[in-house]
Amino acid sequence: MLVFVIFLACVALSECSYEEAILQKLLKFENVVQKMNNEITTLKKQVDTLKGNQHMTDSVRTQTVAFHAKDVINIAPTVGQNFIFKTNLFNFGDGYDNQTGIFTAPRNGTYLFTIHFCTTDSLHLHYEITMNGTPLKRGWFGKSVNCFTTTAISVLESGDGVWMKLISSPTKLYNSEFWYNSFSGTIINS
Repeated sequence: MLVFVIFLACVALSECSYEEAILQKLLKFENVVQKMNNEITTLKKQVDTLKGNQHMTDSVRTQTVAFHAKDVINIAPTVGQNFIFKTNLFNFGDGYDNQTGIFTAPRNGTYLFTIHFCTTDSLHLHYEITMNGTPLKRGWFGKSVNCFTTTAISVLESGDGVWMKLISSPTKLYNSEFWYNSFSGTIINS
């Protein structure tokens, strides 16, 4: 406001060309500062909004359901026996029980399961991925030392269980620090 009054006084006297130029620059500078203050205010509001949404990010993170277990307990299971993997590489959602070998869905959704087996001693492996006692997928892996991977997908309700078991023929699995058997799963849509 003071700048404007000085500007009017100089204009009235019409002898203030230098002062007038400085005042015009000050007015432009004042406009720039005002714009910057407006931008800072807008940015502060955006930061506050993002901080308010942090709970949503935390909520999404806690809804992750995924597990990966390895190190099958019994490398020579009998027919009908569940494969139990003792080492959880991760178990978000706490769905996989490494005492029973059963994954229990913590919530409704579409799940993808992957198994990886390495066989040895010229024996093959007939496996079944089971949901609540009903086969989701059955398969056969070949002879000699080979590793095989397969997947199954299913829509589960909270509390449904999925596990793997041997369905026929004796087998022996190969397990080492470089080759290991595993069972994993993740929710892909809820």
